[in-house]
Amino acid sequence: MISGNMLNEALEEIKKITSLDVLVADDNGSLKAFTREPLHDEERLLATFALSDKMCHDGRGIYLLKDRYGGADIDFIVVLLGEARERNMIAEFLALQVKQVLKGNESRTPVNDLLSNLLLDNILHTNIESEANYLGIDPGEIRRIFIVQAQEGRESAILTKARNTFANTDDVYVVSVERGKTAVIVGGLTDDKAAAKAEEIFRLLGGSDSGVLRIGYGLGVDKLEKLIRSYRQAITALEVAELFLPKETLISYEKLGAGRIINTLDENICVDFISENFKSGEMDSIDEEILYTVEVFFENSLNISETARKMFIHRNTLIYRLNKLYNQIGLDVRNFDDAMTFRLSSMVNKKYKDLQEKK
Repeated sequence: MISGNMLNEALEEIKKITSLDVLVADDNGSLKAFTREPLHDEERLLATFALSDKMCHDGRGIYLLKDRYGGADIDFIVVLLGEARERNMIAEFLALQVKQVLKGNESRTPVNDLLSNLLLDNILHTNIESEANYLGIDPGEIRRIFIVQAQEGRESAILTKARNTFANTDDVYVVSVERGKTAVIVGGLTDDKAAAKAEEIFRLLGGSDSGVLRIGYGLGVDKLEKLIRSYRQAITALEVAELFLPKETLISYEKLGAGRIINTLDENICVDFISENFKSGEMDSIDEEILYTVEVFFENSLNISETARKMFIHRNTLIYRLNKLYNQIGLDVRNFDDAMTFRLSSMVNKKYKDLQEKK
C-alpha cells in the first residue's frame, strides 16, 4: 500500500530541485500523492496511460513513467507536469524515491503501529498493556524517547537511516511521528546514560553532515502507557531549542531551565511582561551587535575579561557596548538582577514573536 504522507515529502523535494509539479498514482491511475492536483486533460491522459501497454509517455507539458516495486509487487506511475530537460531522468529518480518509501513501509510491524499510535495518543490506555504483552513487549520496562529533527527535505532519508541503523538492536524501536520527525525509543536506559545515548544516536545517523538538525529527549518512564509523557517532553525540548538554543544539537528536557516555562506563555502574558519592563518597541530597537555581545557576556558568566577574549575585542570596547545598552534601556547587565531581567525579557520577546508568526 502506497503511503501518501511519506510520498508527499519525497514529491516536495523533487519539486524544490526541478520546479516541476509531480504526482504519483497506483497502477489503476488513482492519485496517491501530488504537489498539485492534475487538470482535467492531465487526469484523463493519466487514466488512458494506466490502461495502455506503454511504459512511458513523453508529451507536451507532461511526462509519465510506469515502474514496479518488486518486493511488494506493486505497479505505480510517476508524472511530471511542465517542461524541463531530461525529464526521463527526473522521472526515474522520482520512481527511485517512491521505491524507497515503499521499502520503508515494508518495515512497519504491529509493534511499530502500536508505538506510533501510543505516541500520537490514538489508542485507549486500557488496551496498551494487553497489546504489548501480546506483541512480546515488556510494558513495565523503563524507556525514553529521543526525537530526531531532520533538516528540511531530509526527513525521509533520516527515518530510513534510523530504521536501518537500529534494525537489529534489542529494545530500540524507530517510529515516524508528526511533522516528519523520527522517534527513537530506547529501553533499559538509566538517567546517567541518556546524554551519551543522544550523542551516540546523533553520531550513528551521520550528524549534521547527513541532515540531522537536532535531537531532543525526555525523561525515562517506567510504564509503556506513560511513554507519551517522554514523547511530549522531547517535543518540548526541540521547540525550546529552536527558539532559545539554536546552536544546540542535543537537548535534554530536564535541562531547559527558564525556557521550558517561557515556552508555555500565551501572547497576553508575553505582552504584559514586556510592557512592565520596557517601553513599546524598546526591545526591538536594540541592534544585533549589542544583542550578540550580551549573549556572549551571559555565556561567560558576566565576566568582562573572558567575554572580551572570546570576542577578540578590547575590554573597553565591550564596556562601551554594555554602557550603550544601559543608556538605551536603563538596564546594566553587569548587575545580576538587571542581567536576569534582560535575559528573561529577551526570551519572552522571542516567544511573543514566535506566537505572532504562527497566527
